[in-house]
Amino acid sequence: MPIYEESGLRITLPNGENFRFQDFPSYKKLNGKNLSEMDFGWWDATKNTLFLLEVKDYSWKRMITK
Repeated sequence: MPIYEESGLRITLPNGENFRFQDFPSYKKLNGKNLSEMDFGWWDATKNTLFLLEVKDYSWKRMITK
């Protein structure tokens, strides 16, 4: 299983057809130009489904409200 670091979190994606948007050359050309994107994606052929994942760490908000 591929393991990535994103927003201070460790992400483990399922084996198979998975990708990280920031690794695509087309994304790299547009980086810094107010482009919003998902962080990861993977294809589950058994369910015929594409999953997209945006990762955010909101733990700092919990610390402020305590």
